Amino acid sequence: MTAPRPSPPPESRQRESAWPLLVVAGSAFLPIIGFFLGAVAVSWGLLSDRPRARLAVGLGFAGALANLALVFIAAWSTHDSPAMRQAREETTVTDLTKVVLALEDYRREQYRYPATLRALIGQPVPTRLLGIHDLAAGLFQTRLYQYHPAPSGQSYDLFSVGLDGRPGTADDLRPALSDSLSRSTGYRPPAPALNDPRPPDSLKPTARGP
Repeated sequence: MTAPRPSPPPESRQRESAWPLLVVAGSAFLPIIGFFLGAVAVSWGLLSDRPRARLAVGLGFAGALANLALVFIAAWSTHDSPAMRQAREETTVTDLTKVVLALEDYRREQYRYPATLRALIGQPVPTRLLGIHDLAAGLFQTRLYQYHPAPSGQSYDLFSVGLDGRPGTADDLRPALSDSLSRSTGYRPPAPALNDPRPPDSLKPTARGP
């Protein structure tokens, strides 16, 4: 009886082909989806013993980084276009309205309004998804909305400084509240000054439904 032929040692076995991994790594340079393919290539290459696995890791990382840079360049080049400004203003008004509702929820639970907007999302680690940062002047701004509780603690003012980044100017943005909803909240915008050339209706957006 013939003895069975011993299996070759592990190092002499044929290694898996490198081309599937390299194809995925090369696809990391495709726009948009390349970032995700690059992440796959890096993870696969680090865990694989295929030939040229380290090359695939490098290609995948470079492709993902290139896609990330492309996103930042596109955002920067279009952030000041009229369409983007309008979109930011609409988003800002919507966010301000949500902040008003969050402030009212906070008051019902704590019997007072918070000292800062950060209290609405949790400190020091945020536990709630709520837009409290003023992005009207650009996507790369980190300031908060202007929030000023009254000394009595029974009302507050809330607004965005708008595109020019200065409070008290014509492009300030405010929450869009219906009259009935506005009366039931503590939101109290200041009355326009006597020498303010703007009509009163220009200080707040047209009322919308609750």
